[in-house]
Amino acid sequence: MYSSNWGEPNRGRNAVVGCQGYMPIIYSPGDLDLQNGRGQGILIVDGRLRLRGNFQFVGLILVRDEFEAEGTTDVWGAVMSRNADGSETRVRGNAYLAYSRCAVDKALGGLGSPVRLRERAWANGY
Repeated sequence: MYSSNWGEPNRGRNAVVGCQGYMPIIYSPGDLDLQNGRGQGILIVDGRLRLRGNFQFVGLILVRDEFEAEGTTDVWGAVMSRNADGSETRVRGNAYLAYSRCAVDKALGGLGSPVRLRERAWANGY
């Protein structure tokens, strides 16, 4: 399940400076309704995602089923959902979705990089 620390997308006043570089992978095993708040990184929802109110997210959002955004929701990055034809996608009110390659690259950059081992090309996994 998802943790309570979703990083800090804001800069400047009222921002939690210590969490600005934290890009978590947030997983929800089922439908997820979010109202108000903010986060950054990668959000994976194994169900339907509904964003409402003053919710803000920077990064990549992956949704298995329907995606809905309403109110003054802001998303910078990319949203991908299984219902690519848009039949169940709803964006209402003042919701703002903006593609940002920079935000997606930053979110994916936190996944880690392979590192060459010093002594051999393999390591025991136990």
